[in-house]
Amino acid sequence: MSESQEAIYPSLKDRVVFIAGGASGIGGAITEKFCEQGAKVSFVDIDDASAHALIARIEARGWSPPRYQHCDLVDINALQASIERTIATDGAITVLVNNAANDDRHTID
Repeated sequence: MSESQEAIYPSLKDRVVFIAGGASGIGGAITEKFCEQGAKVSFVDIDDASAHALIARIEARGWSPPRYQHCDLVDINALQASIERTIATDGAITVLVNNAANDDRHTID
């Protein structure tokens, strides 16, 4: 069985993308898809293990890997520093995805 063909969006190539919460789940999928399109992706998260696993999967596919910065979004100074590093490395951010969330499921009680 052949692999399905994914859509390619030339306008995303080399776009500077910054993703908050990009290591796993929906954020990981977003990170992966922007890398597939050839964007310059940076993401922040607090889950180092998931971030490094995601980067390895992206590299294994032959795509340009994203840049990961460990950052807890409740630390505004750290977030600002991550954004500044991204701009210094890649230029102005043209796509911003705020995906970060903490979903600790619990009972109604």
